[in-house]
Amino acid sequence: MLITRGRDFVLQKVSKCRLKTTNTVPEGVASRWSTLLEKSVLIDKDGALILTTDYIFRSVTAAAAMVVGASINGRTAWKLADGTTFADWESAQGGIVAAAG
Repeated sequence: MLITRGRDFVLQKVSKCRLKTTNTVPEGVASRWSTLLEKSVLIDKDGALILTTDYIFRSVTAAAAMVVGASINGRTAWKLADGTTFADWESAQGGIVAAAG
């Protein structure tokens, strides 16, 4: 689950991430992925990688890329329970939570 805190995006503890990255994963995400595995912030459990602590991202897209292990547009990938995309929700808020990439 992703929550916003000001201009930060927090992927919450026990969030599931794809076990392996694809060849489209951004280089920065791949590097962060490796570091988090080395530090046991991401652990392999039941065929997925699980976060062992909350983890802060500076962009909604970086958080989404970490979850799917590939290049992705986080503004359209993250959705509220009612199906509203993050981009649509953000627009409705007047852009007050727009993150700097």
